[in-house]
Amino acid sequence: MIFASTKWECTLIAEPTWVIGPRAVIRTKDYKFAMKTRPRAGHTMTVATAGKDFRWAVNAKLKDIEPTLFDLRNDPDEIHNVAFDPRYRPVLDALRTKLQDIVLGDGRVEVVWTKHGGDKVHISNYAPDANDGRIALPMISKQESRK
Repeated sequence: MIFASTKWECTLIAEPTWVIGPRAVIRTKDYKFAMKTRPRAGHTMTVATAGKDFRWAVNAKLKDIEPTLFDLRNDPDEIHNVAFDPRYRPVLDALRTKLQDIVLGDGRVEVVWTKHGGDKVHISNYAPDANDGRIALPMISKQESRK
């Protein structure tokens, strides 16, 4: 497998949570990958849940993170989820690792603010400097991915 380390260009990282629960998204020029980052649904961070399960997604099975992966070269309208297509597994693994390291392990801070103060600060830093602007993705030709 050939890996190409590329400097990110127009890469987007997002964490939508309000409707479907804690998720994270990474988008490169060629791919868009999204995954569930916590085992709960909806926007449910409370004093009891803040700082819990930082590494859940790292250890979770693929089906449990409810992944979506789109090959934007062949599917710019994001119609066909290829997350469970074995041809894309190396790409998915690289994007998953990079995304979870950035959003869950590179200085992640969670606090549930209360009006009384004294709020506990939870920090996860298992992947310091993961947000380095680089990602090594396996090269899958457009033709190979259409088979």
